Amino acid sequence: MPVFERRGSPCSRRLANTAMGRVRTAGFVWDVLAVARPRMSRQAVAELAVLGEFRASRYPLLLLGRRRPGQSLLDALASAEGEGSIGRATARVIPLDCATAFRGDDVTEALCDLLADRGSHIAGRSFFVRAHLRGLKGRLEHQAVERALGGFLYDRGAEAGGTPTVCFDDPDLSVVVEVVGNRAGCGFLDRRARALRSIRVR
Repeated sequence: MPVFERRGSPCSRRLANTAMGRVRTAGFVWDVLAVARPRMSRQAVAELAVLGEFRASRYPLLLLGRRRPGQSLLDALASAEGEGSIGRATARVIPLDCATAFRGDDVTEALCDLLADRGSHIAGRSFFVRAHLRGLKGRLEHQAVERALGGFLYDRGAEAGGTPTVCFDDPDLSVVVEVVGNRAGCGFLDRRARALRSIRVR
């Protein structure tokens, strides 16, 4: 069994079912992030229009996006990469499956609530968790969030019928957590997603 934060962590509290969804940031509903190349944020917004609507955030180079309804983001991104229409101004694209708001430093508990029904995604598969905590510098360590959420997903996967494994070298799923202010998004990136040039897990 991997070493994770387990009983006693925020994730071990009783969880309520939370619907998957998108989160509003200053009235803008976002479900994907992107990182622009230095001094190219405006160009990146135009470049990313093929995927949906993107806006600048309060964090340098970070763009908040809303994908086009009914469009497969991965298919659209693969097509854009093939045509060479994306990548000059855009350094990375970060797809997110779900997002939630949180109060104070309770990002871990909020994420566990959000992912309470995701055990079947992890069951019997290899995975690891990476977290980027914008707006929480000096208040919360990303390693603590990674350990707590990893332990929580490990337990949910085992309960769903297949004990997961932790793997940092080409896992079945890279679970990415992106915090922007008091909102957090989570994405489950499989090998197909990670094969795209614009998607790089850091």
